[in-house]
Amino acid sequence: RRFAVQLVQRTRTTLDDEMLDLLRHPLAGTAVLWSMLQAVGMVNPPSWLRTLSEGILETLLILLWGRTLLRLGQLFLATVGRPDGPTDIHIHPRSIPIFDFCMKLGIYSVGAYLVLAAWRIDATAAVASFGIAGIAVGFAAQQSLANLFAGVLIIADAPYQIGDMLLLESGDRGEVIDIGIRSTRLLTTDGVEIIVPNSIMANTRVVNETGGP
Repeated sequence: RRFAVQLVQRTRTTLDDEMLDLLRHPLAGTAVLWSMLQAVGMVNPPSWLRTLSEGILETLLILLWGRTLLRLGQLFLATVGRPDGPTDIHIHPRSIPIFDFCMKLGIYSVGAYLVLAAWRIDATAAVASFGIAGIAVGFAAQQSLANLFAGVLIIADAPYQIGDMLLLESGDRGEVIDIGIRSTRLLTTDGVEIIVPNSIMANTRVVNETGGP
């Protein structure tokens, strides 16, 4: 730890210092749990007791590092989401919930698979079934998924914001009044509301007349 502290103190950001502080207890807990796993193997108890002991210890390890990864990810997102953050990476604050949801989904999915593996439960068939179901849903809702992913990219990239005046390649012109996951709503000067699917907004030329620095 002393060696790591000396390394992180040389950087100009405090993010690595905070991450190092978060890793102290998980590393200590990992050392204890790993030692207990090795002790169970050396004692060589009955098979049912060994399976139970190893399952509990490995599950605790997975939960420990799953919680640690969540805290590290939330710390990183909170840091890069600040306009005056100490890192060169910056994410628009409006897109933080999307990245947070994707991070949690990935950690929970991998964690659930590892817990099943820790208890010697074969999850290959379940994973394959979910994969086939996902492909079927993808083909059935191709256009809806295209709008969904385009909406996520628009929210993350933030090429325009609510209140901006946009001129579309189709000739439509209006003020952005809502940016949803499926569509973007524009209000023209005549008081007409135009609903444009996000897949079109992401693949067409858009002139932001309110844009600038």
